[in-house]
Amino acid sequence: PNEFRFGYMVPKTEIAPGQTVSNSFDVYIGPSHLSHLKRAWPTLASSLQFFEYPKFLDWFAKLLLQMLNWFFGVIPNYGVAIILLTVVVRVVMFPLTLKQMKTMKRMQMLAPEMEKIKAQYGSDQQEVQRRTMELYKEYGMNPAAGCLPMFAQLPIFISLYRMLWSAYELRGAPFLFWIKDLSEPDRLMHVPALANLPWIFSSLQDINVLPILSAVAMMASVKLTPMSGPMQNPQQKMMMTIMPVMFSVFCYSLASGLNLYI
Repeated sequence: PNEFRFGYMVPKTEIAPGQTVSNSFDVYIGPSHLSHLKRAWPTLASSLQFFEYPKFLDWFAKLLLQMLNWFFGVIPNYGVAIILLTVVVRVVMFPLTLKQMKTMKRMQMLAPEMEKIKAQYGSDQQEVQRRTMELYKEYGMNPAAGCLPMFAQLPIFISLYRMLWSAYELRGAPFLFWIKDLSEPDRLMHVPALANLPWIFSSLQDINVLPILSAVAMMASVKLTPMSGPMQNPQQKMMMTIMPVMFSVFCYSLASGLNLYI
């Protein structure tokens, strides 16, 4: 009673005096592992849902989980399986990513012309918009084309994120060295003294390496990405530097399996 609690529902029934009605139930208490659920009884696997709506995301998350388990069958390490699954997803998404990068590059090439328009017609926003659209039309550019591939990839990344967040398979699954459980933060060392600092530092009692490494990788990526035109102003550059750090803070206490994917 102190560890498990579950409820069940029965059809509403009117019982006549002296009548008896019996209901029987099958109860499964165990891991939410697809193979275990299927062995319990055929339809129980449908109870595992990563998303209630839309159903496509739930189906896709389960497909990614099956791929993750397949990689684990080849190399019995879920950390390696996450890396291989991430590589496969990135390869599949590469055509969309490449299209997005090409659009962004062409937009950068047009940046000086757009700056000239703003300098010449800055006081008349309607004229700025009209001239800008004429510039896009002249060079055959669609400003929305750079965003569409990003939105097309969102369902895949959301499904992968949710699956890695809640997959039972990662519970207690080790990766390398100090990472003993991919469902928990990777906690290299514990620093009790940090508990005495203000509340914002309470989650920093443990030194988690993976979110720090992902922040370093993101900052390196920003430095290696050529920027021109409006992206050169100090505010933009500052934002591009701060964002990886903030993202690392948000992800600091997430499961190490998620941070490994990120």
